[in-house]
Amino acid sequence: MNDDGTPLYYTTPDETITKMMSPTISTETVQHATLWTIVQGGNWEENVLKVNDVNITGICDGTPYPDMDIDERDISEYLVDGTNTIQFQAVDDFAIPCGSILVIKKGSGTASVPPATEHETSEDVTVDTPSESTSPSDTPGFGIIPAVVMLLTIIFFNKNRNR
Repeated sequence: MNDDGTPLYYTTPDETITKMMSPTISTETVQHATLWTIVQGGNWEENVLKVNDVNITGICDGTPYPDMDIDERDISEYLVDGTNTIQFQAVDDFAIPCGSILVIKKGSGTASVPPATEHETSEDVTVDTPSESTSPSDTPGFGIIPAVVMLLTIIFFNKNRNR
């Protein structure tokens, strides 16, 4: 926001928040939860990862590349029993959150485990069935328009990388 309270980039701070996922979790069986966040561009440490009521900064530090950041973070202590909300907020300039992966290692309790393939073991592999519709059109960033925008952005960055 500008000093006078008007939006600096024609958006308010609340308009720069995107919902990444809202998993329903039983924390009784969670031993460890790792969240992978993939952000294209937006290499500013002021960007915010929001896990329920906790705001975490410093997730976009240009690792492994300045134009493609992959953050791996333990969020076990921020999860609650029931529905969790995980969001990303772009602060200052821009950021393109491309995806997120939540890996939960469960301990005691019941879990449905798929059969192992020849290249993996079934240890610590859990399949949870989402309670909501998860079609691509319901997932932010996975419609046709965001896909075209992402493709054009990648082409732009690749063409301008050598300049």
